[in-house]
Amino acid sequence: MSKVFISYRRDDSSDASGRIYDRLVRDLGPANVFMDVDNIPPGVDFSEHIRKTVQKCSVLLAIINRTWLDGKDGKSRRINDPEDFVRIEIEQALGQKATTVIPVLLHGTAMPAAADLPADMQRLAVLNAKKIDHHSFHQDLDPLVNYIKLHLEPLVDPLPDEAVNSTPRKTDTAVSGVTTAVPLRPAVAANRTAKPRTAVPPSATPHRGVRPPKRKSSSRATHLAILALAMAVLTAIILIGMVLVSLGH
Repeated sequence: MSKVFISYRRDDSSDASGRIYDRLVRDLGPANVFMDVDNIPPGVDFSEHIRKTVQKCSVLLAIINRTWLDGKDGKSRRINDPEDFVRIEIEQALGQKATTVIPVLLHGTAMPAAADLPADMQRLAVLNAKKIDHHSFHQDLDPLVNYIKLHLEPLVDPLPDEAVNSTPRKTDTAVSGVTTAVPLRPAVAANRTAKPRTAVPPSATPHRGVRPPKRKSSSRATHLAILALAMAVLTAIILIGMVLVSLGH
């Protein structure tokens, strides 16, 4: 089931609607966005498929450009035609409690007045609209994408796990006059408390197979003393010999 339905007129806003579709598909996944050009299977009743899709959507974006109200000849108003597909889509969505309708005004287009709309569509005129301009397209679209991510039911292609179990904080991001809470990324645990190590008592240390340390020999000092004495005696003998030799001469 597509979560977002893009309602637009091909000769009024096909280029901008296509860009909006591509951005939503990138951020929400193709299974969550419906646009008639790409999503209607061949051989399917167009009008019936549209009705069923609108019935299941959570958000309908009404893309409105400068010629949205009027016909190609600039005289008759297409929106007054009961068979106008844009009118059918929006009227159906407005009548569904579970569907949020968001007007999207392109390139400085003014919101249509209630008097210019059919009776069943006049509530559209009082809904808070999102303005999108060509020169600031992605910047203008960011709050709308964030709103859809945060307030829709779980998407078919879920968002990254980094947004799960995070602490929300309030931001300036707002659509339809409502400030939304954006989940923070999970903080890295910086000050983890190490568990105290428990000293093992000597009695708990296993003794099996462990050899006791060797004792130092007490005779080592004696051997060194004897060696020093022998060297001293030898040195004395050599000195006495040298003295006797010198006296003999």
